[in-house]
Amino acid sequence: MPVLSNIGELIKDTLLPPLCAVCGSLCETYLCKNCIMQIRPLGNDICIRCGSPLKEYGLDKNMAEVKICSLCKNENFSFYRARSYAYYDSGIAEIVRKFKYRKFYYLKGIILSFLKTAYEYYYSGQKIDFIETVPAYCGHLANECSLGGKFETGNMKSHMQELMPELSICLKIPYGDNIIKIKKTLRQQELNRDLRKVNLDNSFKVRNSLKARGRNFLLIDDVFTTGSTLNEISRQLKKAGARRIYLLTVARGA
Repeated sequence: MPVLSNIGELIKDTLLPPLCAVCGSLCETYLCKNCIMQIRPLGNDICIRCGSPLKEYGLDKNMAEVKICSLCKNENFSFYRARSYAYYDSGIAEIVRKFKYRKFYYLKGIILSFLKTAYEYYYSGQKIDFIETVPAYCGHLANECSLGGKFETGNMKSHMQELMPELSICLKIPYGDNIIKIKKTLRQQELNRDLRKVNLDNSFKVRNSLKARGRNFLLIDDVFTTGSTLNEISRQLKKAGARRIYLLTVARGA
């Protein structure tokens, strides 16, 4: 079977050679060198808590020595730290949109490489017990899921859930699969910061609190904008007894 699979890949790439997902030029890995150069990693000039770029949000004057931003002074985040690979612009934005909305899952390898690079840069020295992500809405299976039932395959998975088995292997951290979404919500993109919090209130649930108690989590998503979704999941994990929740996203939005 592996031989047949390799032949199939060879035929596919010969007939339909890879095109850059951003600019459409011929390349080897669906992301050309020119577009890679346009990506802006966040680096270390960020808030030590939420990971926001300090040049955009500014330092809180009372916390300048430890690099805490003005946003964190007013937000009661349940997560411990948040980090992102790059700014949500140019190539990163195009890749995330195609992966998330158009279901171009052949871009999975690129997304994984961004997350792995950011994890090794920011979190490699941390003790993390499980990775988790933002799940799809369970719908009529919410009660079953909350009692330990399994997700159905197909459209019951979010685009980020599709990544988790392979990311677990890459990072050598077990995928907990312990978060479910029990309430249908409006699209966050259409709401302001305050409405996002209301929209998400109690929309997630930890299936097995014993599995979360005393553990550290790496919570994964594609884009950090206001952090409302990831903070609500972090809040539920903390209620279940989790120790620390570290956030990791592909990109940081404005």
